[in-house]
Amino acid sequence: MSIPCSIVGYGMSTAQNVFKIKFHYPLSAKPTWEAYDGSAAAFPAVGDASSTTNKIFTGSTAFPTGMLALVDTTGGTYPGATTWFPLGATAGTTGSVNIMVGQTSYVQAGTIPDTGATNLGSITFNQCVQIPHDVYPTMTTRHDLVSRYSYSGSMPNPSFFVNDAGTGGTDATPSWQLITSGTHGIRHTRSGITGSPYLANIPDPATASLEKTAMGWATT
Repeated sequence: MSIPCSIVGYGMSTAQNVFKIKFHYPLSAKPTWEAYDGSAAAFPAVGDASSTTNKIFTGSTAFPTGMLALVDTTGGTYPGATTWFPLGATAGTTGSVNIMVGQTSYVQAGTIPDTGATNLGSITFNQCVQIPHDVYPTMTTRHDLVSRYSYSGSMPNPSFFVNDAGTGGTDATPSWQLITSGTHGIRHTRSGITGSPYLANIPDPATASLEKTAMGWATT
């Protein structure tokens, strides 16, 4: 199946093979994931990874801690807890899960991917957006996910993949679909989405103060 595709295990606490970055040549240090404001141009254009002023980073009045969480699942690990979304950002880096805000709070992989090992130089991760009840549709939440890495030899030439539900991917046996930065992007949606429009819920404060996005879609 081609893009668009829904992503296996998105946001689930026991999913390991959801998103993957493959480095084709060795790194010299553990890579990190960071997130920044997305481009003001039409989706899926990318920005310059320089600011974190969009609401997905600054949060809302009721929940000012940020909305995007990411967890490192490399090496067969996963959050395990039913609710794995952190209550707040951990300043600097963490090797497990964090609220993503540029280089203020980010996640570092637990290991340097070994291009000669079984994982073939890959790191895997999961992500989710937590939506507060006091946001509104015109708030800017577009963001770019950045992998920062270092190397001393050949350019690692990273590739980005999602586990494609449409081609029979499962967490145990993933079906990796290559996506291209600037051509494809990730949309965080509510449950039950089968295609465009890709919508998320704003929770009713009478029943829930927060709601996590339930599905992820790779689209153009």
